[in-house]
Amino acid sequence: MADLYHRYAEVFRDDPEVREFWARMAREEESHESSAALVRRVADGQDLPAEIGVSESELQEIISQAHAHIAGDPPDLDAAVRFALRLELAASEYFLTTALANVSPEIAKLVEATSKADAEHARTLVGFAHSRDIDVRLARD
Repeated sequence: MADLYHRYAEVFRDDPEVREFWARMAREEESHESSAALVRRVADGQDLPAEIGVSESELQEIISQAHAHIAGDPPDLDAAVRFALRLELAASEYFLTTALANVSPEIAKLVEATSKADAEHARTLVGFAHSRDIDVRLARD
């Protein structure tokens, strides 16, 4: 997701406030991605839970859509915010449902922290959307 946010910072570079918003989101996402990579390394070889909530394959599909989104024509700000919010909500749900399933307590703590970071990003996106009069109710569609 950091790549997507870097792309948005580039797309919206003419508006300093919007450019900095996406650049900050990208920096924070790089940190989240490091945490997610740590979870994968720690969990390697352990039986992970059955898929509940957003499955790993669904999350990977959303990430694939993000890569296609980056490669396509630049979106307007409303579409960018809605798409990013959809990604953050899916990632948060995936990590949270994984944490709540039967995994070791150490992995659960790592996953829960990652989920909280994604949920905070979702809240940040909603706040930004409201400051720009962007209707985010469509983000889950």
